Amino acid sequence: MLKILYAAGNRLGSFYQLKRFLQSIQHKNYIIKTAAFKKSLGDLDVDYTLDSLLNFTNINEISFNGNYSYYSNEIKRFSPDIIISDFEIFTSTIALELNIKLWQFSPINLYYAINNDIKYNLGIHKNYFHLLDSSPRKNGYILNLLNNSNRRFILSYIGDSKYNNIVSDTYEWVRPNFILGDGSKKIDYFLALPKSNKNIINELKNKNSLLFSSFTLERFNDMRVKNLLEENQIKEYIENCKYFISDGTATFAADAFYNQKYNICNPRYDDIETVIVSMINKYCNFGCISNDYNQSNKIEIQLNEKVKFISEHLGEL
Repeated sequence: MLKILYAAGNRLGSFYQLKRFLQSIQHKNYIIKTAAFKKSLGDLDVDYTLDSLLNFTNINEISFNGNYSYYSNEIKRFSPDIIISDFEIFTSTIALELNIKLWQFSPINLYYAINNDIKYNLGIHKNYFHLLDSSPRKNGYILNLLNNSNRRFILSYIGDSKYNNIVSDTYEWVRPNFILGDGSKKIDYFLALPKSNKNIINELKNKNSLLFSSFTLERFNDMRVKNLLEENQIKEYIENCKYFISDGTATFAADAFYNQKYNICNPRYDDIETVIVSMINKYCNFGCISNDYNQSNKIEIQLNEKVKFISEHLGEL
């Protein structure tokens, strides 16, 4: 029986990625343990919480305290056959130290995989270096885990488009677990915002809009609010919405793409996932970064038979 340790990153988007991963393998005969930070924990129960591993004097620096040794011993005791890491440095480092098969499985990999000329033109590093190069020591560990992982999966819908050649061949595309609409309910503005953005809400609160958020107790005039985890509700509305608005969280950007919705992004500029996804989306013309919530464009999907879901790759082991 395959034993898996899945480690979520210290990002809000990592929670939604983990949630859908667990759903995708729930009927598989696997033994799985999970690790997450408070930011990526959401409503899940995990086996290991990782915030105690952080450097509390400088959150951008990496260090290895006594809790790291404890965590390493716990992983050694569990003895997983494979560790799946959503760009999580501590767990990845332990995997390399213990010689455990390691897969990187993250939308963050897209930044490291895209060709240098595209990376330069996008200006991600120039404008957001504080999110990427906060510490030379940390960068060294990142490059080490990327260079020594057994497989490097880019979790992105770009693999199912004509732009799937923009990355290095040392990385592999993996298809996100997405929601496909099957309802007939119509809405003008469909908002997928894990963290409520008051600017967008104030702009659209009196229009025919529906907000999917984690903050379901908030009220905004006539705006309807639904729980972002209610996937049946998402299915009912996403197919016939006129405008899809998100913060660039990779999970919901994938929902937009596979439902052929142009994604109007308003990224959280303290979150590297939403920045990368939004800027690549703009480059491929699958969306825009804008405060104009009435933009639209035709989305063309080219399903790539070489691209699989992560659960299909696990089935090969």
